[in-house]
Amino acid sequence: MSYRPRCVAEGLMDWMGRAVIAGLVLLPLAGCSTIPQDYRPRPPNGTVGFDEVRLAPNRYRVEFSGPATSSRQQIENRLAQRAAEVTLQSGYTHFVVNMRDTEVNTSRIPGFIPDTYLHGPDYFNRARLWSNIPLAAEGLQTNFIATAEIAMLRADEVPQNVAALSAVDVIRRLQPSPPLVIAQVAQ
Repeated sequence: MSYRPRCVAEGLMDWMGRAVIAGLVLLPLAGCSTIPQDYRPRPPNGTVGFDEVRLAPNRYRVEFSGPATSSRQQIENRLAQRAAEVTLQSGYTHFVVNMRDTEVNTSRIPGFIPDTYLHGPDYFNRARLWSNIPLAAEGLQTNFIATAEIAMLRADEVPQNVAALSAVDVIRRLQPSPPLVIAQVAQ
């Protein structure tokens, strides 16, 4: 009788071991999605995402701000991608960047005092002394905000402007693999 329960237990342990190994192999892939989590419209009072303002029938100001984990290049690429998307959504095929700026925001991360320093018979005096240290375990956090003003062009206006960028080409170049399907704009 003891043989059967032991075999079931070993089989269960073997299955659980394989499940754990499969989970560890697939875990790094869980963070790989086709669209970054911060690529979304910026909510009111939000700090991460994109926003655009229509300035004229064929002009927009597009802005993208990213989290502190994003590099300047990533933020600028997402800005270009959003500018291309706005161009296609507005019925145009190309756009020209009239103004572009990337702002760097650096802020302090408030410090903390490890709890172990504050215990003991002289707790209140040490807590008072430690709380007056302005840079105790502080750090810096940097994020980027990229802004561009774009003028959108139809296909027949492109030969007159050498700085025109094809919105479809920009999206194809910047999208993660595999590329998403892009609807062609009637020309």
